[in-house]
Amino acid sequence: MRATMDRRVNSSIWDSCIVIMAVAGLGEYTEEVVS
Repeated sequence: MRATMDRRVNSSIWDSCIVIMAVAGLGEYTEEVVS
């Protein structure tokens, strides 16, 4: 039970990291294109 909970928490953390990285990368890309 705890293993599945940990895995679920880890996957949600990974999803958050991926989204943040994607947004940050998109922001940098947009800045380069605009400037």
